[in-house]
Amino acid sequence: MGIDTTGQPKTIHDWIKHYNQVCEHARYRLRSGTVRRTGVRYVTLVLDISERLRGRKFKVMKEAALEYVEGVRQVWLETGLEENIGLAVFGGKNLLIHECTSELDLILRSIDQLEPCGDAPAVGGLFMGMAGVITGPRGSIGDFPIQGHMIIFTDSGSDGNTSYSTSSFSSPLSLAKGGIDLKSLLENGGITLTLSSTGINVGSSLDDIDLHNHAGVESLVHSVVDLQTKVFYVQIGKNQHNAIVERVVKETSGRIVDTREMQRLVLMTKIMILASRIAPKIMHSLNQSKELIKQQIKEESGSDDPYNDCLDMVLEFANPLSVENKRGNFTELTSRSLQLGDRVRRGPDWHYGNQDKQMAGTVIGQQSHGIARVHWDNGDTNIYMQCDETSTYNLRKVDEPRILVDEMIAVGCRVVRGHDWKFGNKDGGVGSLGTVLDVRPEGKAVVRWDSKRTGLYKMGHNGRFEIKVHGAPVRSRSKMNEHQSEYPHTSDSESEPESFRPRFRPTRDNATQEPNDYVIPIYSDATVSAIWEYEEGSEWRQYPNDINVKIEKAYQRKKTGKTIIEMDRTTYQIYFQRMIQENPSNKTEKSIRRKD
Repeated sequence: MGIDTTGQPKTIHDWIKHYNQVCEHARYRLRSGTVRRTGVRYVTLVLDISERLRGRKFKVMKEAALEYVEGVRQVWLETGLEENIGLAVFGGKNLLIHECTSELDLILRSIDQLEPCGDAPAVGGLFMGMAGVITGPRGSIGDFPIQGHMIIFTDSGSDGNTSYSTSSFSSPLSLAKGGIDLKSLLENGGITLTLSSTGINVGSSLDDIDLHNHAGVESLVHSVVDLQTKVFYVQIGKNQHNAIVERVVKETSGRIVDTREMQRLVLMTKIMILASRIAPKIMHSLNQSKELIKQQIKEESGSDDPYNDCLDMVLEFANPLSVENKRGNFTELTSRSLQLGDRVRRGPDWHYGNQDKQMAGTVIGQQSHGIARVHWDNGDTNIYMQCDETSTYNLRKVDEPRILVDEMIAVGCRVVRGHDWKFGNKDGGVGSLGTVLDVRPEGKAVVRWDSKRTGLYKMGHNGRFEIKVHGAPVRSRSKMNEHQSEYPHTSDSESEPESFRPRFRPTRDNATQEPNDYVIPIYSDATVSAIWEYEEGSEWRQYPNDINVKIEKAYQRKKTGKTIIEMDRTTYQIYFQRMIQENPSNKTEKSIRRKD
């Protein structure tokens, strides 16, 4: 359909194209150096400028947004707590007007100049909010990484479909029918959308999909949640209930606030800093009761926490997986045939074609009873039926190790406590094994111990190693083809025989064969044509040959991914999306480039 006569995106397809254009323009401005930034927190204000808000509602919305920015500036002046604020709008115009910036006067002037026009559904606000989040870097408070947040100002009219309800978005069976890729937007419904450095990439067939399509909106919600952002909803008008925005708020553990409560949002950075001081004190304590936390909040701040904003933030910092647990990630299974952390392959009821790329995978959670989440070794994450009541088994357990391919660690690896371990016997005791369920870009990993405890641990973050890989087989990509015959492959329509066991055995019980904990595996036996360089002052310097090989291999595997290197006895993280080299210990960055 394209864009109609009013210039409005009408389908999900149109919104994706518009979103990509907005992100591309934002990246250009960021590269040009015209955006000033400082501080560690990034918030994008998303204002509904639709014609239906004309009059009192529009005035109330602008006043609330201006109050927030003025309040943040006042806190900045009083305490030195700096913030960056961005501004996006949806309605007759759908724009990211300003990327997150420390120039708050610029934001104030732009809000003051807004006028109502046109109309747009809430999904338009989510797209523009995502553009603001994805073009703003992650910050940190203390030892806790903080993704950019968005604050959406709207009423119930932007819902786009008054028949929506919260229950409309929670039918796992509808998602399970196709083994939906949870890192994409609605692959089975005709489109595949994946977040990358350029925003959302479009793949598969792109039919005109109605914006009221429940599965499409559900997939958009998943993409917002996958950004690890928080969404706050400022309700414009009385008795407003925007089901789409409220769903995203719930999934991201945000807040719904009234325009008269803007000070709650103004003080959010102070609340986070207070929570970051309290969380480490209770993180390893057996007593993590809410009463104890509330007492510590009052002692530290001298005041109560009437809305439990600080309490919830402390609990989130103390258990960084709590938000994801609500979505089914890293939760124990109720199935008798599988448990969290199991290695799996396609089972007798498999009917998803080559979705697994004929590789093994790792169970990383449960969508709901009878529906398991699997992270395949090819990098995709999907959900599948594994239901004892209906005897439906899309998966089967296998005894296969996760083979590292020029990687430091990956989902499915078996690990033990490392040299910087400080968590007592939470792993089950010395020598206890765990399985990696997720690897974070900041150098951390989610581990499920065989004792059924799950936690987030440092694996290179700030140069610390609280865990280490235990007996993982390692291959360079140039040698992988030599070993493919060790694992039998099947056609898309046939499952593998239950009697199959891989001939390449894990070495979990042989401690003498563990890889070095701190030396990143480097393979110089392969030749690569590209040259990687990093900026040192006004010069570009080439990486040593062995490190160059590692970087290029990681880049070829995933051009929007990252890798970890060790150079001059320092651990660095390479981010291909932003083309930077980061020293995680002091947060310094250097530009990198690739020359063919």
